[in-house]
Amino acid sequence: MLNSGGTCGSNPPSTSSSSSTTIPTTSTASTTSTTGTLGAATSTTSTSSTPTSTSTNCPVSGQACTGNQQGCNGQSFAICNNGSWYVSSCASGTYCYMSSSTATCDWANGRATNTCAVSGGTSLAKRLDLKQVAQITQPKLRPKPAHPKSNVPTRVEFIAVDLTDKTYSAVIKIQTDQKAFTGNWAISFNIPAGQTVDSTSRGSISVSNNVAIIKSDPSKESPKNMAVIFKVSGTHTGGYSLPDTSSAIFLSV
Repeated sequence: MLNSGGTCGSNPPSTSSSSSTTIPTTSTASTTSTTGTLGAATSTTSTSSTPTSTSTNCPVSGQACTGNQQGCNGQSFAICNNGSWYVSSCASGTYCYMSSSTATCDWANGRATNTCAVSGGTSLAKRLDLKQVAQITQPKLRPKPAHPKSNVPTRVEFIAVDLTDKTYSAVIKIQTDQKAFTGNWAISFNIPAGQTVDSTSRGSISVSNNVAIIKSDPSKESPKNMAVIFKVSGTHTGGYSLPDTSSAIFLSV
């Protein structure tokens, strides 16, 4: 999965266990956590689609791939699923960029927007690295994919993509290599000390007792998904660290 992040700089504002697993809902006046089942969200996201290939070597939905390859095709990212490419659109206004063997949707920040590349091979278009090597090698920024508590088999990963002294953006990638999950999904995770999660590029966000809860808007999602990828942004003090993937809970109904 993703092993690096995005370039530093200002971004536009961001617009398996069992089926009994629950995700905490927002607490309004009490400090006691409450739990509830997955509900609908009320924000926006781009719907998945299969892009037109800009090169015979760009990943194209349904064409052959091997292993755990990932790739980019302009505003779409690709994941190899059972020997065939699964291609899906990035969030609105973002583009796909490769770093090492992983694909990330990010704001262009002056970079080329026609990246065509696949992991396990040579980049097929001029691109810029997503983060300085010195930053990638910091232990607290190294992605640690994990299988969260979930009612569907999934893998979750957090990737730092844009850091300043006080703010951050991170990509959340949720992927399944088995049964597709629906467009009605939610994920929760513990927020590290000294951090806030203020916005998401996909769905809606709420925070309760230092737990972030992101819910999709089913009306703006594909009915079946093998992966979703989106960006969250917020503030930090005392240095940024990625959320602990072992704290994540994912539900799809």
